[in-house]
Amino acid sequence: MTILFFPRLHAELVVQELPPGVRFFNPGLKEAGTSSDSWRPGNLPLNEDQAKRYIGESLGFGEQFSSPADLAYFAGGSPDDFYSRTSAAIRSEFSRKRAAENADWQPECRKPFLTGQMMLLLAWTLEEKNLEFRYLGEKTDNLGHRFKTNLGLDEEEAEFPPMGLQNALNGLESEVMAWPKLIPWFLLWMTDADCLFVEDRKILAEWQEAGVDFGLLGREEVAAFDFDPEESPGPTFLGAEASGLQLALLPEGKKDRPWLAKRYSVICVNEEGKPGI
Repeated sequence: MTILFFPRLHAELVVQELPPGVRFFNPGLKEAGTSSDSWRPGNLPLNEDQAKRYIGESLGFGEQFSSPADLAYFAGGSPDDFYSRTSAAIRSEFSRKRAAENADWQPECRKPFLTGQMMLLLAWTLEEKNLEFRYLGEKTDNLGHRFKTNLGLDEEEAEFPPMGLQNALNGLESEVMAWPKLIPWFLLWMTDADCLFVEDRKILAEWQEAGVDFGLLGREEVAAFDFDPEESPGPTFLGAEASGLQLALLPEGKKDRPWLAKRYSVICVNEEGKPGI
């Protein structure tokens, strides 16, 4: 059983302490983690060198945009929309390369997995850039404090960094791929025994509005997820089972991604101490 955190791929972007056993999706990069909190599927179409080349080409394409918000918009759209706007037709190029490298490569059969890995690599890269912007913002704040201290100024006498710069940094940090566009590619690799762990209350609320019914998990169910209630008696957990279409906020009957017709498990911490979110 694998318990995958959603929607983040970086543990550094999660503030709350997570239950033991929750892991983060590694889309095929050594930098994405090799520790016990990282999970990397064994059937990723692109190996690490190819994944890095794809990220490099994607970043080169992304330089056409004036801000990460624009790149996040295109990456968060449908894959066909995103790839149709690339001058190098990145998806077709990598399919061609893989076909040349592997005689048994079957593009139509593996197309969803190739697209899924590419989308998750983009999401991971966007998060990585956000972490860099966060570090830059902290470094700028520290520089501002030193600047004011050296000049003997108080907070009201000088504002550093300039408001425009700080607002720009905050805006850059907030840009991530829209979670409904991301979740199909998480679910693609999940088996019936796996589940998603979600702590974002906005996502959980949207699922409830879409008809996903959460209920309080019993002690045996909690133990089945490797969360020992004896070791962690504090939190209780809510669980739900829903189709991938519901979780992606897509209409029933949509057939272009057949794996979304399956049902998947989702769990979260019951922060209120009672059933309900």
